[in-house]
Amino acid sequence: MKIIVVDDLFVFKFIYFHADILSLIMQNHYDIIIVGAGASGFFAAINIAKKKPNLKIAILEQSKKVLEKVKISGGGRCNVTNACSDPKELIKNYPRGGKNLLNAFYTFNTTHTIEWFEQHNIELKTEIDGRVFPKSNQSQTIIDCFLTLAKQHNIEIITEQKVVGIKINDNSFELKTLNTQYSCQQLILACSTNAIILKELEQKNIQIEPCIPSLFSFNTKNLLFKELSGITLQDCTAQIEQTKIKTEGNILITHQGITGPCVLKLSAFGAKELGNKNYNCNIIINWINKTTNEASEYIIDMKNISSKKKISNTKAFELPNRFWINLLHVSNINIEKNWADISKKEIQQLIENLTQFQLKINGKSTNKDEFVTAGGVCLSNIDLKTMQSKQYNKLFFTGEILDIDGITGGFNFQARWTTAYLVAEHIAK
Repeated sequence: MKIIVVDDLFVFKFIYFHADILSLIMQNHYDIIIVGAGASGFFAAINIAKKKPNLKIAILEQSKKVLEKVKISGGGRCNVTNACSDPKELIKNYPRGGKNLLNAFYTFNTTHTIEWFEQHNIELKTEIDGRVFPKSNQSQTIIDCFLTLAKQHNIEIITEQKVVGIKINDNSFELKTLNTQYSCQQLILACSTNAIILKELEQKNIQIEPCIPSLFSFNTKNLLFKELSGITLQDCTAQIEQTKIKTEGNILITHQGITGPCVLKLSAFGAKELGNKNYNCNIIINWINKTTNEASEYIIDMKNISSKKKISNTKAFELPNRFWINLLHVSNINIEKNWADISKKEIQQLIENLTQFQLKINGKSTNKDEFVTAGGVCLSNIDLKTMQSKQYNKLFFTGEILDIDGITGGFNFQARWTTAYLVAEHIAK
């Protein structure tokens, strides 16, 4: 056995000649490090610091800017949450993770979010569809609020720090970035579904659900949409063929295909099925949200009442004029015909195209206002009361890195506020 005796002089010399290294180590050590300077990262940091002002907290961000998704969300207005406050109704807006969030939403839901922002002097407004925005209509209002609070609470924000390695010790964590190293007592992962970090977690036996896109538009070419870009169809339904996945809402025709609430919801709830089909499949669209029988009765009434009128001039339903004309063309109906001259076969084809229109999808496009991914850290790994890892003490997860995603309307931000709040409350006890 070797015995090394270290005298006081040796220690003194080491400290004297390596003071810069020791200083750097101390500077890069924090009570809490949060990886990800997005919505949930800032929300967790601020809520912890308010209750535990003596903690040394840092937020690491891999890019040059912070809160970038907050900035562009809602068309630059930031859809902070939704007016839907009943947790049982709220969870229905999450294709993945909704049921797991039920108890969490009883703790911190949309009502609490609205109150939180108003307590921090952010005036909010609720639109007809339930979406909640700052009255300023500027996402910068939310960004300025977070940056001001972070400064007030001495939260360090360190950008251009891409985490490439995580070491978990018995009582601490070590983080390696591209240009330096950090250590902390408690670690909160509030980043997006970063491939490097997810791989690090998998190597530590934390289960990861494969990441796939959600909330996207459909690429398609169809004669029905000829020269109709920009037209919106109200109150439609869409269903992925040979599945039970069906959604309702408006559909917007674009240069590339179709988008709008109905399509985005279908892409979210059908993310896995659409991915398995490589985004090439048929969807069934009901342009009028009526049954075949209801549509048939209505058209027969039109045929009787408007028998001497041109079918092109008298729409059977509240549809945009140009869309109605195109629908007649794809149904092989001469637009110069009067209603009285329409055959049973033509009526049958028209009804089918109104209520069961088969549309071939040939790919997807990213929705500019939303960058949502399904997948991430499986919720089975996590104590859902605290968002702490079941395997590693003082390791927490919040926001996008979790296998939780919602539809448009402020629901994704709400999941970030809620999970960040749970982390903050637990740490601040």
